[in-house]
Amino acid sequence: MNLFDFFSFSFHAHNERTQADAALCGRSMVEMLGVLAIIGVLSVGAISGYSNAMMKYKTNKLVSEYNYLISGVLEYYNDFINLSRGTSLNPHLEKLNLIPQSFDKNGSYFVDVMGGNLNVWKDSSGIVVEIYFSRPTSQNFGIESCKALFQNLFYPLHSTLRSVGIWRGSAGSEGEDTSYPYTYYGDNQCVGNKQCLKNVKISDIFNACEDISENGQTYSLVASF
Repeated sequence: MNLFDFFSFSFHAHNERTQADAALCGRSMVEMLGVLAIIGVLSVGAISGYSNAMMKYKTNKLVSEYNYLISGVLEYYNDFINLSRGTSLNPHLEKLNLIPQSFDKNGSYFVDVMGGNLNVWKDSSGIVVEIYFSRPTSQNFGIESCKALFQNLFYPLHSTLRSVGIWRGSAGSEGEDTSYPYTYYGDNQCVGNKQCLKNVKISDIFNACEDISENGQTYSLVASF
């Protein structure tokens, strides 16, 4: 092999290696982009899963805490029923340690883990537990609270409740927004054309919870015992 042939051979060999390296580099880039895409999809799924898990944890905690509070209200019912009409029971519940420790205080109200403002008072016929949401949040905490409390707390109490409803705005110290149809009655109050809580489908209750927040309105969950 002469000198010219040697340089020609070396040039072609180098060119082939360069093309091979370029092809390998190209494949590596495509593979890397594919891996990044997979990581991105998994990350979105992980974030969504975490968010759903946290929401479930909070709603379960919410139901458990309200179950504790309402059990206390029923335990002292005969004492509370003798109070004057319109009397707030919040101070009494606080003294009896019936307000869950996770609740914050906002003036005369207590704020639960999902942002609902709790007010309990004596009306003309019994005890009213109101959970007031100032407005639907971007996390839909109010909607999820409504669904969880209706399904897991109020619905099973259909034999004890006088009524439970979703009302526009706040119920105040007494009164019912009869213009809104989402009021369901306990077994002893369910007469005539009243909607019986025990006969309501869970899907209908969920639709009611979503419907009342549709226009960004304030609303309350109001349970009467």
